[in-house]
Amino acid sequence: MESEEHDRPTGRLLYETDMDPEEEPSVAVVEAIAKVEECSANDLPERLFTVTDPDALDQVLVDPANAGMATVEFEFCGYRVTLTRDGTLRVATVP
Repeated sequence: MESEEHDRPTGRLLYETDMDPEEEPSVAVVEAIAKVEECSANDLPERLFTVTDPDALDQVLVDPANAGMATVEFEFCGYRVTLTRDGTLRVATVP
C-alpha cells in the first residue's frame, strides 16, 4: 500500500508504504526519501549514517528481542521518518 498527500498533526504526510519484509529498513528509508525527492538514492543531500546507524536501525526493527519497541522516528534530509514494527514507513514534513 502506498499513499501520498495526507495531513497529519505531526506534519504533512508525503509518502507511506508497507515495507517489503525482505528489504532492510535502512534501505527502504533511503529509497522512500529518494522517491519523495524525485531523485536517485545517490543524489540525496545527506547520507543515512549521518543521522542514525543503519545497522542498528535494521536490528531494532527486525530483532524479535525488540518486540516492545513499536516505532522509530528521526529526521533525515529535512523529513520526519517514522518506521513501525508492523512494517509501515512514513515520510512527512517536519512540523
